[in-house]
Parts: sequence; structure tokens; C-alpha cells
Amino acid sequence: MRGRDIFLLNNGKAHNIIILQSCCIFANYKPECIDKLSFKIIKHINSSTGRKVILFAVTLLAFAMIYSLNVLYPIYLDDWDYSYIYWQSELVGGFFDAVYSQTIHYVKWGGRTVVHVILQTLLSWGPFWSDLLNSIMFVLFTAVVYSIANIGRKVRPSLYFMIIMLTWFFQADVGETLIWLTGSVNYMWGTTIILVFVYFYYKYFRERSGRTKIDSKGRIILFFFFGVIAGWTNENMVVAMLCMIAVFLFLVWRKEKSVEKWAISGFSGACIGAALMVLAPGNYVRYNMELKEQGLTKAELGIDYYWGRLQALIDGYMEYLLLLVFVYFLLVLVFWYNTEKEGRKEVLLSSFIFFGGSLIASAAMVASPTFEPRAWFGIITLMIVAVSIIYANLNFSKIYIRIGKWCCITLLFGMFVYTYVEGREELVHLRQIIDNREAELKKQKSEGKSRIIFSGERFEDRAHRRLDLIFPKMYDFPQDTSHWMYKAYERYHGVDAVRFENERSIKR
Repeated sequence: MRGRDIFLLNNGKAHNIIILQSCCIFANYKPECIDKLSFKIIKHINSSTGRKVILFAVTLLAFAMIYSLNVLYPIYLDDWDYSYIYWQSELVGGFFDAVYSQTIHYVKWGGRTVVHVILQTLLSWGPFWSDLLNSIMFVLFTAVVYSIANIGRKVRPSLYFMIIMLTWFFQADVGETLIWLTGSVNYMWGTTIILVFVYFYYKYFRERSGRTKIDSKGRIILFFFFGVIAGWTNENMVVAMLCMIAVFLFLVWRKEKSVEKWAISGFSGACIGAALMVLAPGNYVRYNMELKEQGLTKAELGIDYYWGRLQALIDGYMEYLLLLVFVYFLLVLVFWYNTEKEGRKEVLLSSFIFFGGSLIASAAMVASPTFEPRAWFGIITLMIVAVSIIYANLNFSKIYIRIGKWCCITLLFGMFVYTYVEGREELVHLRQIIDNREAELKKQKSEGKSRIIFSGERFEDRAHRRLDLIFPKMYDFPQDTSHWMYKAYERYHGVDAVRFENERSIKR
């Protein structure tokens, strides 16, 4: 069998054959053996089993990468406060303490009860379990995005790799949403819960023709409670979730003239969960406090205020999403001009629904008095889903699309290695500073001191850089000793006060 035959059998993947043949020649294989060997290798790689093995290997690497960062990232900032039962002096001892704590938190501060119960439970279990489970959740998060994008198609390891790269390079604050425990549970865990819930409705929509109805009582009840949990996670994301599910159900109804009971039950539960979250008394306490910090009152919340919020939202969208939106529409054009008409409409519709969900989640943030970069996590994730759906359905039989794919994979992997190594090295350095403080604190406490004086190195809040992916927002204690960070740290470590002898900073 010669090169032309192999080219045909492998759907035109001639570049793979050329690479393997070059390796065989370099290894002094006989010419008559080259085609046979390269054919066997490519056939194995492109087989279902080969693709699954590669996907599993990429998944393990993703877990190892994020676990390495989780182990290094310290208990920090809000983690100190959430280690305690809210407004009380006792540490959270487990799940039931976390539930009790959140009954107080619900009234005094905010309604994200589901994710905060998870957070406080993880903090009570200690670093080993929180680091491990947070790393597993990252894998689950990327796997759910992959499952939505690749629904009904064969295993595609390159898609999963692209999802990891899009998350790494386009999320507004990787450190605060994937690694820092309070941030990751609020955003990554919450978004994952929402995506898993949405996945069932998206699958229902995509498989609505010829589907066998599954409307058992157990499924109806299960989806009701699942809906309550999914709806009780994150304010702006739940608005997008409800809108997307409503669109999926409408499209199903329009075609089938009926909707299965489990889908209605789940949607009803999600609406109830959203109401429980949004109507929490603590939300209004926090809202008024944030307005007060900005020097505003409710009477001043007129057109000018919301116009200013809209402008801030547009500025944030331009900073964090403009490039991703450009990539999205570029892929849409490539998809449109290189794909058969059959099935094109449904793929584009599916992608546009997630794109629309991203816009809705963005618009919902106009009502919030503050909009931290980490709050873009769910919005950007929905955009990544939209991009991934188009990527998964590209016509890779076109040689220039395959070449483009491998060029992107090579470039992104090189950039990832560079930024990951850079970020991890800096995290190691900052963790060493924090560990030195912990050792010094224990030493002084053992000497009977309750007022701790740190004499070691300090680090400063660094300017945000696009390649500073791990911790653009990790900052040290401010000069103002009345800042809440001091009180939270002192309470967490059981001392009266902490102060610093010098003001040397890390500057690079």
C-alpha cells in the first residue's frame, strides 16, 4: 500500500502521514515498511479507542496542572471569614454547621446559599480535600462545556484542549475564579452546577425528534430539586439560565406540540431557587452597604447612575470579551462557508442561544453597584460554550482548516507553558512569604505574645497584565490597619493584632 492509498483511507490527513514517514526514514526503516507502519499508527490514533486514550491523557494533565496550583494557593482573604459560622466565634465543623451558618448569612449578607454551604463545608474539611475537590471540579467544569459543545459527535480531544486554553487565556481572573477557594466555589462551582442543569435541556432540544419520553415520577421530583439548587447559585447567571431554558422548551414545544413533565418541573424549581436567592434579606443589607461605600443613596439611583453602570459594563465587555467575540464570528464565517446546509441551521441556532445567554448575563449586571473582574466568569464561560459548539462542528476534512487547527494548538500550547511556568513560579514565591509569616506567627504565639510583629518580606498589588494570569488581584495587607483584612486574619489565627516592621515590597 502506497502513500496515495493511505491518503484516501485517512480522509485526506496527508500531513500526518508525511510527519510519520519522515520519522521512519530518520529511524532507518526500510522504504517498503514506511507506508504500512505510518498507516497503522494513524489508524490507531484516529480510532475511537485512540481518541478516548488521548482525551483521557489530556484530562489527567489538566487535573495535574490545576491541582499543582491549588496546593500552592493559600487560605486567603474571605476564606478566613468563611471558616467561621457567620457572625459567631465558632469555626465551621462540617456540613451542618455550614447550613446553620448560611441561615444567618441569608438574612445578614446574601442569598447565594448553595455555593456558600459548599464553600464553608470545604473549608472545614481542610486543605487536602478542598484542593483535591476543587481540582476535580475544574475537570468537571471543562468536561461539561465539552459535553455541550460536542453533543452527538465522536470523541474530539482537540476540542477539550481548546476549551482548557480558552478558559486559561480568556477568563478575566484565573486566580480568583479557578484556584482561590472562595472565588472558585462562587463562580466555577456555581457555573458548573448551572451548566450541568442546562445540559439536560440542551440535549432535550437537540434530540427532540424521535426521542423516547422519560417522564417517571422520580425524574420529575429529581429535576424539581435540581432546579432549585441550580437556581440558587448566582444572580446574573441564573437570569441567563432561565432565558436559555425557556428558549429550548419553546423550540421543543413548537416542533413536538408538547413538553415533557420533568422539563417543566425542573424549570419551575429553578424559578423558585432564583426567587429564594434574589429575595434574600441579606442582599438588600449588602446592596445598601455597597451604595454607602460609593457615597450614594437609593434616591440617587436615577438615569444617570444606570447610564454610568451601562458604560462600565461596555468597557468591561470590550476588555474581557471583544477578542473572544471576534474569534467567535470568525469561526462562524469559516463554518458557514465550509459546511453542508444540512444541519447548519441547528448548530448555529444552538451556538447563538449560548451567545445570547452571555449577553443576557452581562446585561443583568447593570443592576449591581459593583462588578469585579471575577464576576465575568459565567458570562465568559457561556461565550466559550458558543465558540466551542462552532469549533466542534467545523469541517476538518478541509486541509486549510486542519492546518489552522494545528497552528492554533501549537501556538496556544506554547503560550500556555510559558504563562503557567511564570505564574507558578511567582505563586511559589508568594506562598513562601505567607508560610514564613505563619511560622513566625506560631513562634510568637508559643512565646505568649498576642500582638504579632512580622518582619519578613511583603508583596504588593501588581498592575493587571494580560499574561499575569495566576494572580493579578492577589494583594498584601494595606497600610491602613483598620482594614477588614487585618481583623479577618487576626480572628482566623486567634491573636489580638498583627503589624509589619518594614515596608519592603516585591517588584519585578
